[in-house]
Formats: sequence, C-alpha cells, structure tokens
Amino acid sequence: MIEYRPFLNTDTLLIVEIWRRQRPLRAAVDSFSRATLDSRVLAKPYFDRQGLIMAVDGDEPLGFVHAGFGPNQDFSDLDRSQGIISQLKVVDCDSQDEVASELLNQAREYLRGHGSTQMSYGSNYPHAPFYLGLYGGAQIGGVLDEDETVARALSEFGFVESQKILGYSRTLAGFRVTVNRQQMSVRREFNIAAVADPIETSWWESCTFGLAERDCFHALQRISQTVVASVKYWDMQPLATKWGVAARGVHELEMLPEHNDFGLKLFLLGESLRHLMQQGIGLVEVDCPSEDASTIECLQVLGFEQTGQATSMKMGIS
Repeated sequence: MIEYRPFLNTDTLLIVEIWRRQRPLRAAVDSFSRATLDSRVLAKPYFDRQGLIMAVDGDEPLGFVHAGFGPNQDFSDLDRSQGIISQLKVVDCDSQDEVASELLNQAREYLRGHGSTQMSYGSNYPHAPFYLGLYGGAQIGGVLDEDETVARALSEFGFVESQKILGYSRTLAGFRVTVNRQQMSVRREFNIAAVADPIETSWWESCTFGLAERDCFHALQRISQTVVASVKYWDMQPLATKWGVAARGVHELEMLPEHNDFGLKLFLLGESLRHLMQQGIGLVEVDCPSEDASTIECLQVLGFEQTGQATSMKMGIS
C-alpha cells in the first residue's frame, strides 16, 4: 500500500535514490550525495519537513514533491500567498501517474493550509527557494521541456503555462567583445567595475546564494560614477562539475529604465564575459523569458546558442 507522508531525517537516502533513477537531463544533475541534499535543501532556514512529501511503498521509494514559498517584496521573509512547487520526482513504475497526481494533491493541500491562493511550478529567480544548481540551469525557470513525465503530470493536474524560459549557453574560449561604432560610443560614456564575491543585499539572497562563489559587474557613467546597470553571476555547482567545466550562470540583470537600451546591455554583458574568461571560466549560462526580445538578440550577437527550454506553470488554489 502506498503511503504519503512528510519528510523524515531517515529519508535522505531515499531522495538520493529517487533522483538517481530519473531520466538524464542536460540541466539537471544525474545524482548527488546526502551532504549535497543537506546543504542545498534541508539546511535552508525556511525548510519545512511538512512541505517535502514522500511517496513510499513499504521500503520502496516511489517519489517525492517539495512545496515551499518565495520571498516577500523586500526579501526579508517568505510570502506564503504564492506557493511554489520546487520539485516533483517519481520513479518509473506501474503507478507512476497515480503517484504523481497524489503528490501534487498533497502539495496543494500543504500550500492551501499555509494561506496560498496560487501555486507555480518553477519561476525565475528570486522565486527559487530550493535546488539551485541541481536542476534548471542558470535559474529554475520551470519544468524542463525534456522532463516529459513531470510536464505531463502538471498538465493533467490542471497547471497551465504562464511563461516560456529559453536557456542559452556560450563557451568563452576565444571570446571577443563586439567592436563597432555604437559600442565605441557606449565605451566613451560608461566603464565597468568588477566586484568579486559581492556582499549579499538581502536575507533571501544570503539564503539562496550564500554557498556560491559570485561575481558582479556594474556599468557606471564615467562622469558621475553612478551605477546604471548591473549583472550578477553565480558559480553553477554542482551542475558545472557534471559538465566538466568552470561555469557561471546569470541570476540577475538590472538596468535603470532610462538606460535600458540595447547598446549598454551588449557592452555590460560583453565586458563581463571578457572578465570571466580571463578568470578561467569556460562556460556561461543564461535563462531568458521568451518575450524578452532585446536580451535574446544581445545574447545571439555575443555568440550564445539556445541549449534548452523550460515552462513556468501555474494554477489557482480554491
């Protein structure tokens, strides 16, 4: 008889085993240790064992679902009105569809009991409380399109597509910044300041990226030295180990509205890639909403190629 219950400390090995038995995906680690599970998931200060729900049949692990919450507006605490399902994993078995559906139902009840009125499966940072570096590429944009079992389970349960996230990748060997008249003009007006391992700006950033090496690059006006745009990268561990290369992922790209133009964005990204290459970084990953035409064009000019796609999905909780 299948039992659905909250996480127990003795379940770590079961979760590792469930994950190991999943179909290989480019943007997901194939396996990890209990120590990695502890540091990336269980040690988070907002981890709640009631939100990590196991499906077991005696001693046989069948799957798990992990529900939680994103941050409030000032990133100082959780916002429980918007529930997030961070992961759904079910092993290949005769009752796979049944188990997936019931796990999602259990997650919905957990979120409803904490006041959520809507739940999503994956969304761009900062709405990524768990599993960064284990699944999803530069950001946990949703369910990977290759992850067909989970995508089907979500659709059958009632989730609907809210956004497409495109994954782009570029090796940095031989990278050269773009040189043209526009970029020469931008270079005369702005300069780049690199900040290694920047201090976290919020409780939430500390919780999600506290273990990762990070790099931040600011575009400053030369005269006033005012920061008008910034891009932040993180060390994509343990995914980078799976790929066998030092990799960085973009987790934030911000530009002041009055300076949000293609030329400056190209300059900032290009110069940051040049700095990363000089540091020995071999690969950069960027996840971008499909409707962000400006950033996509910028990535293409810089030589990025699309390597994946994810779908952010949502549904209301009545």
